[in-house]
Order: sequence, then structure tokens, then C-alpha cells
Amino acid sequence: MDNDSQCKMILFYLKEYGKITAQDALKLCGCMRLAARIHDLRQKGIPIKTETREYKNSAGNKVRYAIYSLEVSNA
Repeated sequence: MDNDSQCKMILFYLKEYGKITAQDALKLCGCMRLAARIHDLRQKGIPIKTETREYKNSAGNKVRYAIYSLEVSNA
């Protein structure tokens, strides 16, 4: 699947479900570089915000991941 097709699927997912993680993107369209596709969407003028969360994995190490969502305009 090419980058443009992945971007379209990711944008649809964001509109439909409100947020997406790398794990969601991998399941949805086999996208292993969600941050790169988010960058592509931002370059096209799509306002996307990033929230970073942290948890401890099974080995007890701190792991960070991003949750992306569309920015809501108050206009």
C-alpha cells in the first residue's frame, strides 16, 4: 500500500474514531511509520494534535507512545 493510500485510511480512521495509535495504524493498513504519515497529513494542512502517554512494559521499562487526533476548531 502506498503512502497516499495509507494517509487516506488514517484520515478516515481519525474522522470516524477520533484518535489513532501506531498499533491501530498497523492493524488498519499495515502502516509501520504512523508518525511519517501524520507528518504527510500535516503537510497537506490537516490539523492533528499529538498526546504522549507513558506506561511500563512487561520488563518494567518506561515506554512512551503517541495518540494522534484531529484538532477541533472553536470557530
